Amino acid sequence: MHQSNDWRLWKPNAPGRNLAIVCRLLITLIACTVAVTSELYAADAPQGNTQSVQLRFVGGQEQTPLAGAELLITQGYGQLQKKFGPWTLDETGTVQVALAPGFYSLRLSAKKEWPYLTVEKVWAGRSRTIPPSLNLYVTESGVEKWLDGKRREEGFEPPKQPDGPPRITYALLPACELVLRAVDIETGRGLPGVRFYTENAVGEDWAHAIWSENLGSPAPDESRSVEHTGHVTDGEGNFRRLVGANAGYTYGVSIVPAGYELVAPSHEVEIEVTYGAKRAEQTFKFRKVR
Repeated sequence: MHQSNDWRLWKPNAPGRNLAIVCRLLITLIACTVAVTSELYAADAPQGNTQSVQLRFVGGQEQTPLAGAELLITQGYGQLQKKFGPWTLDETGTVQVALAPGFYSLRLSAKKEWPYLTVEKVWAGRSRTIPPSLNLYVTESGVEKWLDGKRREEGFEPPKQPDGPPRITYALLPACELVLRAVDIETGRGLPGVRFYTENAVGEDWAHAIWSENLGSPAPDESRSVEHTGHVTDGEGNFRRLVGANAGYTYGVSIVPAGYELVAPSHEVEIEVTYGAKRAEQTFKFRKVR
């Protein structure tokens, strides 16, 4: 950036002259700000010829429209990433957008909780690998639905009228209800206040609290602390979360209830959850210390 020499003309005993210098500097600063802002907006705006498409999002076997959820579209990564939106989905879970040719990622968020993952049904039955993403490929001649590195025809509907936009539906999987139970081994009574943790030793993702992964669920606390007050069993000894696939993750007890010792399982345990599973459960048994 060019450095102004106006300050060199500054005269301590010439207020009129100095005011003029300040005005020129302010005008230069404003001009630079406008130029930078214009470049940023230009980067975020679709370039060249655009294609219009209706994007529809539904959840579960009932195909429930995700009305009111928000869609953010991104292109690229890091500092070069471009963002478009967000848009609010209508009562049918649909929004119409116009995008320039390119490959895009679709990111959903919501102010209320939905019992669905932001994972398309094509991943049903799979374990966790790389994080699944919802993608859209825009070409000079049309739009394509992409999932798991492949073009997908299911969910694509051609325009209903000439020159109308096509529609692409993304069908999301329901989250799995993970239930961890803490019980007295002798009485079978549920034990409240027990804390659990999860970790993945292979990925060096060490012991942290278990968070829900369904659309609209609260974001994990930055500390990811296992001491979080919400991460304990309820009055009946149940701890519930809505989660996705969890291959490689194990679960254990971080705090044993007062007056008890953990009996079984005596160490961390792996609980298999695949995408699309409805429920997974594990019981942890405790014995009173005598």
